[in-house]
Amino acid sequence: MSRAFDRVLKRCVASWNLLKYKAISARTSAHRVLRDWKDLVSEDELRSMEGSIEPYDFQKVLYEKLESLAGSGGLLVVEAPTASGKTEAVAAAFFSQLAEGDWWLAPRLMYTLPTRALTLTSYVRLCAYSKGVAGLLGLKPLPVSFEYGSTFTAKHYLYGAPVVASTLDAAAYGYVAQRVPGKLKNPRLSLPTALLATSLAVLDEVQLYQDEHYYSPAVIGMLLRPLVSAGAVVVIMSATLPSLLLEELVGSFEYERITSQGVKRGKVAVDIDFLRSGRELPDALDEREVLHSIREALSSGSVLIVSNTVKRAIECYGLLKKHFPGKVLLLHGKLTNSDRERREERLFGERLVVVSTQVVEAGFDFDANLMITELAPLDSLIQRAGRVARQAGASGKVLVFNVADPRPYASGLVRGTRALLLETNGKALEESLHSVEAAREHLDEVYIKPFVEQLKEAAAQLLLETEAYLRSLRLFSSPPEEDFKLREGFYVTVVVPEVYERLLQERTEASA
Repeated sequence: MSRAFDRVLKRCVASWNLLKYKAISARTSAHRVLRDWKDLVSEDELRSMEGSIEPYDFQKVLYEKLESLAGSGGLLVVEAPTASGKTEAVAAAFFSQLAEGDWWLAPRLMYTLPTRALTLTSYVRLCAYSKGVAGLLGLKPLPVSFEYGSTFTAKHYLYGAPVVASTLDAAAYGYVAQRVPGKLKNPRLSLPTALLATSLAVLDEVQLYQDEHYYSPAVIGMLLRPLVSAGAVVVIMSATLPSLLLEELVGSFEYERITSQGVKRGKVAVDIDFLRSGRELPDALDEREVLHSIREALSSGSVLIVSNTVKRAIECYGLLKKHFPGKVLLLHGKLTNSDRERREERLFGERLVVVSTQVVEAGFDFDANLMITELAPLDSLIQRAGRVARQAGASGKVLVFNVADPRPYASGLVRGTRALLLETNGKALEESLHSVEAAREHLDEVYIKPFVEQLKEAAAQLLLETEAYLRSLRLFSSPPEEDFKLREGFYVTVVVPEVYERLLQERTEASA
């Protein structure tokens, strides 16, 4: 491991931690602290915080693996528990090029995530890293851009900065010539293979691409293989990676693999008594025993309640507002960026009961004493429980409740998870929080091949159409006649008149 990587990694971790601390102290959002970075963050504070940071072994190995892949390209799979520093490690490898004065790895970092909310959070983190590293080296910060499917002009579209936080959808639809940000002057602005092949491409939280028919993982595999063949360095990261999901993503390609042997975090106890007795949300939140647990946890920290659907999350929120007025916050994926930012301003400065959906499963840097969750597939439960007792020496508790309707998940995955939790008395979930090897072993008990193959049958025709599209795709040509979808679902094309688009762009630039 190079000395430059060690210095930059410590600075990345310190920059993000100090940003959060400043947000907590000022009772504001991380976004606002980022905008006032020069006034609020000092080099002395960052250096002081760096003193207590020691890189994990897997982070050092990650740098060495990237060194070996640079130049020829290749695929790297990183498995590490939640809150272990995967993002800092891969970002530090990229930013360390500044300290070394040699762009040996890639001139561009393309950091992709499954959802817009996660992408926005990662954008803030990458901005913090960039500003912190710039202060360390006495340089100007590398520009960072945020892309989630906007309709603005070409300069904002994935080419806007050497560091890009993007939804995978935005990158993928550009790659297959389906994005049209250039309007009539440039109706097909593609994202060529050559541009991606010269980037460090990161796919984080890949477990979230698992869908009802395992369609998206198969499509992502189709997209990745030609990129790796073209010499791209691609990093796949997750804390919960079933063997069958990895098979879909990498196919027959050779790949390097890093598995973390564990990180420092608190102890989490999993209680499945409510699951065993069949109690469900939101009704159980009115029970005296549950309310007592929430009040007790609030006396020393925050509480997280996770529902599988927006409808039930709203019902839980409405019920809990009566018991904890002014202390309940609702988060879900249908909020606008500005609304979500306003609500998240409260997260760091108060003890709250946060009611949410799956949006907290990844990239949600929040630490709770108690989590109450509906039953979901094991990988989702591991991610949710990863928001509890994140600091070494802390302790927390997870209460798992039954769910009558498994949607939006496949019923077989929910049944398999229920059986595993009951059989192990919740230990399968506890073990998975501390060891990715234990997590993989337990996940493979739920994601069994016959069941996954059965799921895939329903999407077989759509996969054939997608494969035909990709085989027919040619650079600088009109898109093939076949249809392309990264995700299953009903797609709608929305045309926004340019007058409204200009107004929206003016407002966005004014608020920046």
